Amino acid sequence: MSSGLNPLTEGRMPIGKLEDKNKGYVGVQGGIGGLFRMKQVDIKNYKFQYSSQDMSKKSNWIKIDTFQNIIKWLLFGEVRKIDWKGSFNSEFLYKIANSYKEKVFVGIKGGEEALRNMAPKIIEGKKWGISTERSTSQWIDGILFCEILEEKGVFH
Repeated sequence: MSSGLNPLTEGRMPIGKLEDKNKGYVGVQGGIGGLFRMKQVDIKNYKFQYSSQDMSKKSNWIKIDTFQNIIKWLLFGEVRKIDWKGSFNSEFLYKIANSYKEKVFVGIKGGEEALRNMAPKIIEGKKWGISTERSTSQWIDGILFCEILEEKGVFH
């Protein structure tokens, strides 16, 4: 019978023990999105998989410094440097953009105009990319993203 742990896992540790690590990766079911879905009390009590091996090519593994910074942000509101990359649903993007403001960009096909023309229910069901770099003019900064969603009464 399998334990469900990745064979390269060196142990399961609570966030307090992971704070002391300066290299390695943390396994989180669902990756960063999985962290977003966890309640604060669960994050504080959960024992996460840890490996000092290079897990950068494996899904659901987060580099230790990124994990630590996301935890500080989720639990204490500390906005720390995070190289945001990936796609998330609009609710998570709103939370990130609301904290990271002009330091993040949300990729929307059609850019600002397309977002302004979307109905709130469509926005609520969308998933978009996020990055710390603007790739094209279709990527809008976090401030504008939040302003438009707030104007439409979405997630405020």
